[in-house]
Amino acid sequence: MKLLTHALPAALFAAMVSLSSLSYADDTEIYFARANADNEENRSVANVLIMLDTSGSMRFCQNELSGGSGYNAQWCSTVANRRINILQNALDQLLDSVSPSIRLGIGRFNYIAPYANSSSGGTGQIGGRILVPVTELTSDTKSLIRSQIQTLNGAGNNSSASAANAQPVGDTPTARAFSEAARYMMGMAPLYGTSANGAQTEVCAAEEEVDVNCRDEIVYGEPVSVDWCDSTSNQYQCDITTGNWSRMNSWDYCDLSKPEACRLRTGSNSWTSWSTSNTCDSSQSWCEREWRSSGGWGGGYSWQHRMRRFEERNVTYTQRLPTGELNRVCDKEMQCTTPLTIVESRKYVSPMNLANQCESNHIILFTDGKPSDNDKPSLSDVVSSNCSNNTSSYDCQVRIAKYLNSTSNAKGREVFTHNIGLYMGNNENDMRDVSNAGAGSTANADNAEQLIAAFLANLDLIDEQARSISAPGVAVNTQSRFQHLDELFYSVFQPAESSYWEGNLKKYKWSAEKDADGNVEGEIQGVGGSNAIDPSTGYFRDGSRSFWSSEADGSDVTKGGARENVPAERRLFYTSEAGGSLSHITWDSTSTPSNTLMGLDEDDDTGRAAVFQRLKTMWGDPLHSVPVVVNYSDSDPYANVAFISTNGGMLHAIDTKTGNEKFAFMPHEFLSQAERYTTDRPALGDGNKRLTYGLDGSWVAWQRSAGNGSKVYLYGGMRRGGQQYYALDVTDPDSPKMLWQIGPETSGFAKLGQTWSTPTLTQVWTGGEAVPALIFGAGYSPDDHDEYVSRSTADEMGNGIYIVNALSGDVIWSAGGHSSFTSEVAAMKWAIPSSIAVVDNDFDNIADHLYFGDLGGQVFRADLPGSDDSNVAVTKIADLGGASGTNQRRFYEAPAVAYMRDGGDESLYVTISSGYRAHPLDETASDGIFVIRDKAALQGGGNTVATVANMTNAASSTDIADTGWYYLFSAENPPYPGEKALSSPTIFDGKILQTTYAPTAQDEDDNPCAVRYGAAFIYTVDLKTGAPAALVGEAPESRRQGLGQTTPPPTPTLLVDEEGNMIVVVGTEVLGEGDFGNPNLRRHRWMQLPRDEANAIKARGADDEEQGGTGQ
Repeated sequence: MKLLTHALPAALFAAMVSLSSLSYADDTEIYFARANADNEENRSVANVLIMLDTSGSMRFCQNELSGGSGYNAQWCSTVANRRINILQNALDQLLDSVSPSIRLGIGRFNYIAPYANSSSGGTGQIGGRILVPVTELTSDTKSLIRSQIQTLNGAGNNSSASAANAQPVGDTPTARAFSEAARYMMGMAPLYGTSANGAQTEVCAAEEEVDVNCRDEIVYGEPVSVDWCDSTSNQYQCDITTGNWSRMNSWDYCDLSKPEACRLRTGSNSWTSWSTSNTCDSSQSWCEREWRSSGGWGGGYSWQHRMRRFEERNVTYTQRLPTGELNRVCDKEMQCTTPLTIVESRKYVSPMNLANQCESNHIILFTDGKPSDNDKPSLSDVVSSNCSNNTSSYDCQVRIAKYLNSTSNAKGREVFTHNIGLYMGNNENDMRDVSNAGAGSTANADNAEQLIAAFLANLDLIDEQARSISAPGVAVNTQSRFQHLDELFYSVFQPAESSYWEGNLKKYKWSAEKDADGNVEGEIQGVGGSNAIDPSTGYFRDGSRSFWSSEADGSDVTKGGARENVPAERRLFYTSEAGGSLSHITWDSTSTPSNTLMGLDEDDDTGRAAVFQRLKTMWGDPLHSVPVVVNYSDSDPYANVAFISTNGGMLHAIDTKTGNEKFAFMPHEFLSQAERYTTDRPALGDGNKRLTYGLDGSWVAWQRSAGNGSKVYLYGGMRRGGQQYYALDVTDPDSPKMLWQIGPETSGFAKLGQTWSTPTLTQVWTGGEAVPALIFGAGYSPDDHDEYVSRSTADEMGNGIYIVNALSGDVIWSAGGHSSFTSEVAAMKWAIPSSIAVVDNDFDNIADHLYFGDLGGQVFRADLPGSDDSNVAVTKIADLGGASGTNQRRFYEAPAVAYMRDGGDESLYVTISSGYRAHPLDETASDGIFVIRDKAALQGGGNTVATVANMTNAASSTDIADTGWYYLFSAENPPYPGEKALSSPTIFDGKILQTTYAPTAQDEDDNPCAVRYGAAFIYTVDLKTGAPAALVGEAPESRRQGLGQTTPPPTPTLLVDEEGNMIVVVGTEVLGEGDFGNPNLRRHRWMQLPRDEANAIKARGADDEEQGGTGQ
């Protein structure tokens, strides 16, 4: 008899055996403090004020010790070596690198130009002032900080500044500036930071154009040509278009009533000559007459006249009549939209939020020299005493730092003081005394690189270490079937305060050697063969280097690995509709895929370019995805491709020799929301909930034998990302094809929930023939289990199992608590998110029994038909949960099944462990390991439903009931509240290996701001009795041993080398001989197993040593 996890012959499927289950809780609450989730006010933020030295020595070159003082300081002509430029560059890089959890502000030493010749105690040159108050770092506030820093450098990138008193200039009033920073943090009145010293009460981070002086104006119609209109009228708008003036003949004139078209020329040259004709009316202004002599003396007189000349021009008149409507008209003005207040009501506005339990507060003092000799501030309202004449500036600073780092300060909350010095020399110890008094850090830099590093180190105030390891993917040696290659593939991710997390896939190797006593010792190794794991943390060691990486990457998720080897022109395949054929993106295309397909506006070229830029390189987090490794060569066991999916919505295919990505696949369901995964990634939702997931599950591969047409198929779901399963043809790993896709809209899958269940590949009888099939649970029902709710009466979805044709995706058979299933089973009320354990009784490579648990605490067996196509029977074999309280147990993970013989009795021992995986911090249920003895599967007849009442509590009795036994984790000493199993058990040699997670280390309960990294354990118990066990040697007193990990551990992985040496790996930990003894395998016994049965090890009974454990 044989037990199956993959029940097809060796030639049928991939060379990957993952002995693990999925590795982490979905809802990522373990990565955030309780205060964050319970109170919107409680955010883990650090308020940081940096007080900058702007004294004259900041003009010096980086290694100069003198060069004048005050406003006479000499400028370093080499710009790159000038101290103020070095500082400016360091702060610029800092702004690009600082954590979003840090709120930042800057201040400076005081200096005002009119006081350039005064002493350091003179007005305008003492103390400090706030330039930018502590604020959230956005693009606007970063720009403001950069602009303010620029004002401190009067020379910029020139060799010197033209003005003698250009910034930086002045002396070094460090203590006075520090005291002003303290006043700011405490919300006191400014002392040195006044308007007389150049301080502002408010600065602006962003402006926008706004409407002012708005009024209603009449709306007029279109212009109409008229003979004449009055331009002075308010009743209509009259527009006049005129030509050039032309002089008329002397006898001609025009209508002066239309001055726009007619005028009289005036001036000395405008009159005609005198004439005796009598054609002029002297009463008109254009004519002048007089009685003049017409001859000499005595001659006669006559009337003479002269005329002014007229000028005229062409005029066109148009008018627009009012429509009766009004139009709103405004003037434009720039106004501040993001004001940052420094002083209000004559007091500083402190950045401290006393309602936030998780806030920390910091002052960083940056200086490049010894304080001025008379730098002794008034401290009477800060520390209740002044610095005397015999007290140095550093003594004053120590007093201030002690005051700030005490809950007896004006705010009742500590402020930490840090110091960063540049070329401080003999003053470094004094600077360190100040930092020590303020419980902060000290750094002294001697060059630009050190200065940048010092700032970054001081602002690394939140632990972001990537404690995020899944179970490793393991390559199997296809030649020796059970022997594993020496390669391990770890999917890693970096938790962040965002709904998008960064991820990676990294390659390591493992080794196992015997020590002098014959015990097997193993380790996980990086490049160079050194141990890659830090024993103090259980995670990758700083300085270690994974394979595929060009530099040491250690625990840095974003360095090295597969994400370093994404090609410049990534081969990204996608589907245009559910189940559609695959196309790949041409990156310079402006139409394929269309903007509409990607959820963009049709004409949004800018958005398209930005989305494409991210899609080319992005690598999301493989939160629950364990890599599956497929061999593509009959002769080269290392010619493998690793497949891993992420919450970036992509499946990645990675060449395991080089780390190069062969292709990525993004289905329509995610490409249609491209911005959400690229340029518009949402923040966390309420309660720190992630709002986006992608291809969040693990995949299984089927390598079909050459006799049936050699093919490689890949199957996987979305887990938290949705309700679809995908089947891909990856026979050519450079050119994948869609095989099929199913979802709730597909016929026969109406109750398919979130697709958490990793399919199990096997064969089943249908229609008189054995058919390759996938078996999986109907999934997860988030509405019924996400919110710490009590057990429902029946879940909305997911309460069933499916068997589908592996080639077509068609339903062969299904069972569940709804009429949409092939077989409606009333007892199947609750969701089944786990994988399904498959058992083959008779060595025909066809599944006979299925075992699975549900989220109501029940366990079922399904008996599959033989070649006669008889009906499938579903039997409830255990009921171990309850509706609420400590009995509300849930089974998220698949059981492990082992064949055991007791004398003449044959039984299948079904081991299953409970734990609220969707809420790993839950402390309500009393979880444990449950072993159900199922005789009926082999012997026929009915069975008694196992319950806690009729099973043996292994903590108190060794007299095991026929129904089986259980062991609750709370029975351990000391008990850990909320200890639970979040992985499947492993059975080996009659022993159960089960990892657990306890959400709270016991000394962290009172700190709501601490991230609740908990405690991890592994249990080793006897399969038959539940007693403490070891793989070899005498059993220990305790069933439980501690692990170094502080996040939920995966299922133990058993690895075997070419010598038959076996090690047990849990995540990144190789378990010691003290825990497991020396479980060497007798290789000749295992060589008979096909590679697809490597995980189906038949457990050995205590009275059946030879027959148990051989898998035969």
